Amino acid sequence: MPNALRLPLSLLAPILALMLALPTPAQASWRSLTGPLPAHTSIGYGWQISPNSRYVVFEADLAVEGVNELYSVPIDGSTPVKLNAPLVAGGAVDRFAITPDSQYVLYTADQDVDNRVELYRVPIDGGPVVKLSGTITPGGNVEAFKIDPDNVRVVYLADQTTNDLHELYSAPIAGGSWVKLNGPLVRGGGVLDAFAIEPISNRVVYQAYQDVSTRIEIFGVPIAGGTPVRLNESGAIVDFTFQVNPSLPVVVFSATPSGSSVTRLYMNATAGSLLTELSFTLASNQSVFGYLISPQGDRVVYNVVTDPGGGFVRDGNLYSVLIGGGPSTLLTTKADAGYGVYGATFSISSDNQRVVYRYRRNATAPTLLEAVDLVGGNRVTLYTDAGAPPLLGFHLSADGQSVVYQQTSSAGTLRTVPTSGGSATIVGSGTFHQILPDSSRVLYTTSTISGRFDLFSQLLSGGGQRNLSRVEEQVQVGEVLASPDSQWIVYEVAGTGATPFKELRVSDGAEAPVPQRLFLTSLQR
Repeated sequence: MPNALRLPLSLLAPILALMLALPTPAQASWRSLTGPLPAHTSIGYGWQISPNSRYVVFEADLAVEGVNELYSVPIDGSTPVKLNAPLVAGGAVDRFAITPDSQYVLYTADQDVDNRVELYRVPIDGGPVVKLSGTITPGGNVEAFKIDPDNVRVVYLADQTTNDLHELYSAPIAGGSWVKLNGPLVRGGGVLDAFAIEPISNRVVYQAYQDVSTRIEIFGVPIAGGTPVRLNESGAIVDFTFQVNPSLPVVVFSATPSGSSVTRLYMNATAGSLLTELSFTLASNQSVFGYLISPQGDRVVYNVVTDPGGGFVRDGNLYSVLIGGGPSTLLTTKADAGYGVYGATFSISSDNQRVVYRYRRNATAPTLLEAVDLVGGNRVTLYTDAGAPPLLGFHLSADGQSVVYQQTSSAGTLRTVPTSGGSATIVGSGTFHQILPDSSRVLYTTSTISGRFDLFSQLLSGGGQRNLSRVEEQVQVGEVLASPDSQWIVYEVAGTGATPFKELRVSDGAEAPVPQRLFLTSLQR
């Protein structure tokens, strides 16, 4: 054997002693994104992963306790970069969003003046900060904002020109002049924080006490400014909810016509002139409570509740109707008054085929998890709690083929079943976090497998269990979020020992190896 690779024992022993004292280097399957953060750190509003799955953006009080600032870090690992400009004394970052093209982060903060929240833009990897909101009156603030899907403009709600008078504005993301979107407001009026950008024609739909100070109405207006159009019937009171269609320039909303006590379902073009009632002729003790537009935008599923007397009810029967109107099809078995499905807690599969809902027919019937075709028919029971642990909740996979449901409690058994029906398969037992966007695996946390509160994944079809975290002693996994491309899982850990800490870590989805130590019993010449 060549002598060039040999070390004297006197030099080898100290090296071995050092290796004995330390665990092996960080595992290949996970790494830290932030390093250990102070125990006081709170990662406010969670974190977001950019649409291109390359960056993690989060808000936290890292530097000063109680002062939230904005940070980003590449998801493949490096030092976080602070995004916001220096804050005025008493200032803090409020909330943030990533543009759909993953180029910028928009955020609100009282950055320049304490207690004056304004809207800013910054490159996602750090750089110059640009203020997007216009000059704000003393006492005014930006309350909420939404980014248009074309990455061109941002719409925000603010009492910008008159303190406590909330109005709607639009500004270019590239920077430039803002424009007010809502029409003149009646005395005592204001725009609500219920507004959305319709993605086909890029019109903004908003709700406001615009013409009557005691009546919510719904309006549409071009995103770059123009004349707002009222979308509801004159005199109707609109519910505090609506949905824009993902594939057509129309909006669906519920409203109570003037002189009536019955809430009905309507559709209108976001430019107006297409007002249509979607719900069937309702009885005087019936109302629409909850609805969803199908992923392809061709149908609406809505819930009709019936008050048996004695108060407002929230459980009812589901119906399906074409987006343009016409006959409604009953989807559920007809439930007794006051029973059925709660509000809009049902889901429509992404393939536009199935509706999944939790249902109870009457006071003596068990709670069921059922699925039915979007157009009616092929109704199947996926789960019944008669003599079984109660159903806590359910989640549809992104491909629309599977339902994951949870039993008993936040740490209950997770099972999966096809939306078309069939036998259920156990996919873990713990706290559910997410089905991966590619519909391959389920993420959950539990302390019952490793003895520590770890993050696990398991195939949606069952089997293939992986421990993604293998946390240290007195460390536990908290919130979890997968990247849009399903390649990364970002999770928060908290140290609960003598030196508490917080940390964001990222896994590549592989099994985390068991930390190894080098043990040496003796050295011989």
